[in-house]
Amino acid sequence: MSVLSGREAQTFIDVPCKINPCGVDLVPLSVTKLPLDHTFAVLNGKDREFKKWGTAGTVGIPVSDYEKAVVDKNGLYLLPQGVYLVRLPKVKIPLTATGIAYPRSSLLRLGVLMLPSAIWDSGYEGEGIAVFQVLPELVKIGVTEAWLQLVFFENKEVTKGYDGFYQKEQAKK
Repeated sequence: MSVLSGREAQTFIDVPCKINPCGVDLVPLSVTKLPLDHTFAVLNGKDREFKKWGTAGTVGIPVSDYEKAVVDKNGLYLLPQGVYLVRLPKVKIPLTATGIAYPRSSLLRLGVLMLPSAIWDSGYEGEGIAVFQVLPELVKIGVTEAWLQLVFFENKEVTKGYDGFYQKEQAKK
């Protein structure tokens, strides 16, 4: 197995990105805070969401209702301590590759940690996500800053690509 060059990797990304020797840097399409207060999460078949406790039972919280990160007049995300869902540009991964997302070390040095990423399977197509935890009281990140590097590994003998629940995922517009 070998790592694809950044120039090869860029062909799988829907928007311009920074090309690195062994991958591409991705700038988030959106940043939202996960609704962790007074909620619980469910993963059961097609039921995959946060739900809110309530007197009339429980109610699902659609991703579109998550609190959007505030952007100040200088074009900086203002991120108080918490956990954030970061939606990424559309990718289309061929059968000949598998992707793995890594956090930019600049963010790690500032106390912004990317929680472990899932494998981006061969054949996956969509706007993937990553989850980050902000440890300092407040972090400011430019809206044009890349948050992670996507690295692609060459596959051998993959004949059927990803065809799961999140195929062709994208933000609800």
